[in-house]
Amino acid sequence: MRGAPLVARLFGIDVRVHFTFLFVLCWAAIAFGNLHGARGAAFGVIGVLLLFACVTLHELGHSLVARRFGAIVREIVLLPIGGVARLSREPTRPLHELLIAVAGPLVNLVIALGLASALAARLGGTVPNKEFLFAEMDKLGQNALLIWMISANLGLALFNMVPAFPMDGGRVLRALLSFWLGRQRATTIAAGLGQLLALGIAALGLVGQNPVLLLVGVFVFFGAGQELLTSRAQEILAQLSAGEVCGSAALTLAPGDDLGDVVDHALRSNQALFPVVYGSDLMGVVLREDALIAAERLGLRGSVRQVLRRDLPVCEAATPLLEVRDRIIETGHPVVIVEGQRLVGILGAEDIARISQVSSRLVTAGIRRPVVPASEPSSAPRSAL
Repeated sequence: MRGAPLVARLFGIDVRVHFTFLFVLCWAAIAFGNLHGARGAAFGVIGVLLLFACVTLHELGHSLVARRFGAIVREIVLLPIGGVARLSREPTRPLHELLIAVAGPLVNLVIALGLASALAARLGGTVPNKEFLFAEMDKLGQNALLIWMISANLGLALFNMVPAFPMDGGRVLRALLSFWLGRQRATTIAAGLGQLLALGIAALGLVGQNPVLLLVGVFVFFGAGQELLTSRAQEILAQLSAGEVCGSAALTLAPGDDLGDVVDHALRSNQALFPVVYGSDLMGVVLREDALIAAERLGLRGSVRQVLRRDLPVCEAATPLLEVRDRIIETGHPVVIVEGQRLVGILGAEDIARISQVSSRLVTAGIRRPVVPASEPSSAPRSAL
């Protein structure tokens, strides 16, 4: 993710922090500093850092359970509004989604219980009353930090269990409904309830002149709508096969071509991957970036065989488009579509997005696109530099 440098790697998962997180630290320092001076500013910064450490553990809970069910976790990104665990694919089984969704809030509850035990031990087992807690917060000592973190983790757990997308509670609701109604209908109901709840939150924010509630309402409303669109796109992609939507206009190379031919293509096309075919058989692929790097070292007369790759993803034409999309996300490269050894075409992330958008609009209008058989491959003419 742009603007989010890598800060840690936990259990093989990259943890990134978006640069806007610095604004949260500044806000905390100013807010607490205005009330308690330099000591308050330090408390605010430490408190926010510890809070986002708990957010990281929350997302790690989601990630490790998702990985247990076969998902590939690309990274965890910490944003000012919270954290996001980016998975290669969404869980499709209701039970899996339910367990993944509740894992994060459970982590926060465990942290809160552990910190409450530590606070109780410091107080000699006595139960503090409200006046004592406020008095301790005014001191900004270790007890105050424990109270702050207990409250923050309980707040995270409760807020995330609100039954509205994109919070965990919305996914729990969808998972429960999916057992009886199916995923698509469950998503429609959960997203509708989420948007209704979001309107209520935004209304409270307007009436009470609370900009935070207003922003939360807007965030939840659009998050629920986006989840509905994503679910609809996944349903469409699962029904289509790669061969049905794969065009045959991909530029190809022959084993005897040189790097100058790749440069020629790169100047005239935005294609990032070039299949190398012999007759109608696929021999391998050449990445545009690999060819340009090799051309700097070997010159334009270097052979494409020197940068030929056979390890990039290849899918059969009958593969569901949803699986092709997952392969693209996992590898970060386009996927070559074949029928046996015959090249059918190439599908990349841009193609999947375009197909999803067009198909979604048709489905919304009640139109089902007829299945079209895969076209015969063709090799576009090339010119020499």
